[in-house]
Amino acid sequence: MKALFEAKLDNLKSELITNINSKVQTLKLELTEGISEETRRVNGVLTTIQLMQSRLDTLEQQRSILQENVLPDQSTANHGNPLHDPNLSLTASGIQVTVNENLIQKAQELVNSLGEEVKSQVTVTDAIRLHSRYNDRPPILKFSVGSLDQKVLLLRNKPQLRFIQQYKHVQVRSSKSRI
Repeated sequence: MKALFEAKLDNLKSELITNINSKVQTLKLELTEGISEETRRVNGVLTTIQLMQSRLDTLEQQRSILQENVLPDQSTANHGNPLHDPNLSLTASGIQVTVNENLIQKAQELVNSLGEEVKSQVTVTDAIRLHSRYNDRPPILKFSVGSLDQKVLLLRNKPQLRFIQQYKHVQVRSSKSRI
């Protein structure tokens, strides 16, 4: 009986070890497959990142070449026409249109109406009329001054316009447009 019991126990032990070994082999195989799949995905992501990095490097090189060769410096670009320089240009809306008007003179008269300090320090260098969006309003007068300090002085004194009958409805603003 003891021999039979030990034989059954040995048989059960060998079956258990075989069963455990097969389960371990199955788990190893599943883990190997999972790891290889994740390795492929990581390699794909790595390849994509390297491709994007090379594209970014190419774009940065092209941008620097464009900036150096094609795109002029803003101070150089604005040097030719002060009306294109946002640091020097202003707009005035509500100034009536007259026949054969001298726009620089009109802008200078607006500046002169702001008082002696502004009149003596601010000079108008150029002026144009922008296209009117509305038929019932005069087109905007865009003008430029000699320096940023002159522009700041003019903008600080613009509230005085509401006390002058001729310019009561005129609004002066800093120009942000390029034309």
